[in-house]
Amino acid sequence: MKHFEKFFSFLSIGLIILAITADSSAGTLSGIKLAIDPGHGGQSGQTYNGLPGDPGAIGPTGLREADCALTIGARVRDLLTAQGATVYMTRASDVFVSLSGRTNLANSLAVDRFVSIHQNASSSQSANYTGSHVYTSASQNSKDLASKTVNELDLYHKIGVVSTNIGIRGVHADNFHVVRETNMPAQLVENSFISNPTEEQKLKNISHLNSSADAIFKGIMTHLGKTVPSDAVPPVISHSAVSQAQEGSALQISATITDASGISSAKLYYRARGTSVWTSVTMVKGAGEIYSATIPSSIVTPSGVEYYIEASDAFSPSNLGRLPSGSPVSPFIVNVTASPKTGTLQGIVSDQTTGAKISGAEAVISPGGQKV
Repeated sequence: MKHFEKFFSFLSIGLIILAITADSSAGTLSGIKLAIDPGHGGQSGQTYNGLPGDPGAIGPTGLREADCALTIGARVRDLLTAQGATVYMTRASDVFVSLSGRTNLANSLAVDRFVSIHQNASSSQSANYTGSHVYTSASQNSKDLASKTVNELDLYHKIGVVSTNIGIRGVHADNFHVVRETNMPAQLVENSFISNPTEEQKLKNISHLNSSADAIFKGIMTHLGKTVPSDAVPPVISHSAVSQAQEGSALQISATITDASGISSAKLYYRARGTSVWTSVTMVKGAGEIYSATIPSSIVTPSGVEYYIEASDAFSPSNLGRLPSGSPVSPFIVNVTASPKTGTLQGIVSDQTTGAKISGAEAVISPGGQKV
C-alpha cells in the first residue's frame, strides 16, 4: 500500500514531527488522528533543546526503557497507518522531548486519541505485570481505551495486571502529566517491568516487542469499535546491518522478508549522508525468502550512506513494515572509508649499489605509501 509522509515543524519545542497516513480512503481508521508517544528518549549526558537525555528505566543488564518504547511505538504506528489512520509520533528517534512538548503537540494537532508507551520498573526484581494509567478525572473514553488495551496486553503477556483504584481491571488513575494535560482521551501504558531479569531478556527479542505492539493496536481498534483484521501484522524483516564500506564499492543489501499473507513488494531506500532525498529500488526475491538490491558505487562516498528497507504484504489493505523500525527518521548508517590514493613520483632515481643516476625512471607509490 502506498503511503504519504508529512513533516511538521513544531517550533515551540524545536521538533520535527513525522506524521504518516495511508492513502486509502477505504481504511477502517480513515479520518482518525492518533498521537503515539514513546516515553523518555535521548542519551544520558547529552542535551536536547537544552534538556538532558532520559533513557528511562534501565534493566539489570542495561536495556533502556526508551529503546523498547520507541520500537513498540513505531510498530503501533505502522499497524494503525495500515488501517488508514493518520499517526503522529512525539518522537521517531532517540531524542528527548519534554512532557509539555508531547502534550502541546497532541493538543495543537487535535488528535482523537493519545497513547503513551512505557516499561515499568521496581526495586523488587520479582515484580512484573502490565497495566494502563489514566487521569484521576479521566473521561469514560479514556477509561475504555485503557481497559481495552490492558485486556489485549494481558491476553499476550499473562503476567497479571496492575491493581485498580477506579474499579476497572488493570487500569489505575494517576496525576501523570501526559494524561492530565491532553485534551483528548489518553492513556499511559506500562507494558511490563524492565527491572525483572526474565522480562528484560524477553524485551531484547524483537518478536516480544512486536507482540506487545500488536496487543496495543488491537486494544485501540476494539476501543474505536473497529474490527481487527485477520492479518494486521506487517512483514517481518530480518537483516544484518551493513555498517562499514570502502569508497566506490557498490553495496549489496539482502534481507529475509516473510509474512503469512505473502509479500507484495519490497524496496530498499538509500541516500548519501547529508542529503535529503531518498532513492528507492525494488528488491528482487532470490532463494527462499531472501530479497536483495544494490546501492550503487556512486553513492558510496566518504560522507557515508543511509538506508532502510520497506516491505508490504499481500493482504488487503496491505500492512507495511520497515527496518529499522524508526526509519526513515532513524535509518541504518554506513561509515565509508576513503580509498587510498595511487600515483607515480617522477624524479631523479639513482642505483643504490653504484650511485649512478638512472635516466627516465619512475618510483611508483603503492597504496600503502611506499615506493616500489
